[in-house]
Amino acid sequence: MGFLGGSGGTDKPKDAAYLEVSEEKLTIRPLDRQPTSVWVHTIPGIKTPGPNGQDITIRKFKTVLCTSTGRGGGGCNVCATKDPLWDRVEESSKYNKKMQRTDFPKKMIHILPVIDHTSKTNKILKGGNQTYEKMDIWFDMQTSDSAKDLRRCDWVIWKTGKGMKTKYFVDRLDTCEFEFDPTDAASAKALVKKAIDDLAAMTPAEFNSAINGTDDDANTNNDMASTNSPPFDVTATPTQSVAVPTAPANVVAAPQVVAKSAAAATSTLTEFTTWLNAQSEFQGNGMVTTLVPLLKEALNGSITYHQLQPDKLSALRTALEEKLTALRSVK
Repeated sequence: MGFLGGSGGTDKPKDAAYLEVSEEKLTIRPLDRQPTSVWVHTIPGIKTPGPNGQDITIRKFKTVLCTSTGRGGGGCNVCATKDPLWDRVEESSKYNKKMQRTDFPKKMIHILPVIDHTSKTNKILKGGNQTYEKMDIWFDMQTSDSAKDLRRCDWVIWKTGKGMKTKYFVDRLDTCEFEFDPTDAASAKALVKKAIDDLAAMTPAEFNSAINGTDDDANTNNDMASTNSPPFDVTATPTQSVAVPTAPANVVAAPQVVAKSAAAATSTLTEFTTWLNAQSEFQGNGMVTTLVPLLKEALNGSITYHQLQPDKLSALRTALEEKLTALRSVK
């Protein structure tokens, strides 16, 4: 299952607090009796073919801490959120084993503070169940509670392969006496707290931006930073990524185009979206059943109204007002 975290993308420096595992075998000593287990949601990564034939990343894979207080998902915003890009998620990730739709599926990961003997520093080892299989087997085989302690052994860890073919391996060295000083104990608690804080660091606005593919680091290798920004909320100029509320997955907007006059374009676009939000016919399901068909009719199959120059956007509003007047007259 691999190691989660430890870096912020290919263009960002590695976080030194996380143990970077490679094909070279590393010797570590756990600083806790057993890993701290937490539930996290996965935000599936999404790619789309680009004009030059290469895949373009419109949303990067991320993990978010689940804050639910029960099985029903109460208290967790992610549990209650539908994925606005669910239709574009790989088919193998759309459903669980019971063939039920999954939005931001949950899985358990394990956080273990360790001493990295190579660098002689304390770090965070954070991985999935595969990482801990041999640790679990050894732990469960111990006959007394006092013996159930991963700190009794050094462990060797390494990986093979890349990407989806990555596999992690952990082998146990002989048990031996090891004295922990207060500094190690304090360091272990601080490292576990950091790992959990890193998972929970996403604010609601950042979460909305991440799931819609508008976060800054989701598109570091292309210029399509807003290929899937839903309509209805304008909180920035057309040259910025726009954080938006959740919208139905089949409402997908195209990249923003820089207007000749950013101030004029922003003002016109804000007025237009304010007018859209005020129309009862466009609320709730009406966004899909009424607004989208009208936009496609007016824009030759497109719904990318936010790309339009101010004059064309004003003309679109006039056309929509005429359509609405016609719809209301037959009610």
